[in-house]
Amino acid sequence: MHPAAAVAGFAFERVPHHRHATRSTASAAGAPMGGPDIPEDSERPVFYLHGTTDGLVAFSSATAQRDALIDAWEMDEQEVLADDAEHTWTRYVSEAGTVFEFVQHEWECDWTLADMPLRGHCFPGSPSLLGCGEDNALHWGETVMQFFVDHPKAD
Repeated sequence: MHPAAAVAGFAFERVPHHRHATRSTASAAGAPMGGPDIPEDSERPVFYLHGTTDGLVAFSSATAQRDALIDAWEMDEQEVLADDAEHTWTRYVSEAGTVFEFVQHEWECDWTLADMPLRGHCFPGSPSLLGCGEDNALHWGETVMQFFVDHPKAD
């Protein structure tokens, strides 16, 4: 299967193009997942990454969205996938088996928007535009694609 992805801002969502496609969402800072009012019947796998020092979208908005999603879908913390000085990656699972993975990180970029330093508003594992550097423990593109592969649409 060749994955198809739609890109809107920093959100990446696998588009259902045939019956074997997935309906997963990967989001970086700046791509809201529906705001704090998340419908209970909208469960789908979600991967969300946000820098704690984000200069554009406050980290508090990420934790508010995380908490709203966990509440709406009645999720429990399943496991901490990574935890070090630079990032924490936590998996939550609903009773229906829907997975939500939340990554908070300390990596930063040197980019600015007007006079505003973006700092933690960046893509780990990338040296290019809005990249946090190549040597991060997590590489955004690879991680998102693997998340899509690991969480296919249920028939």
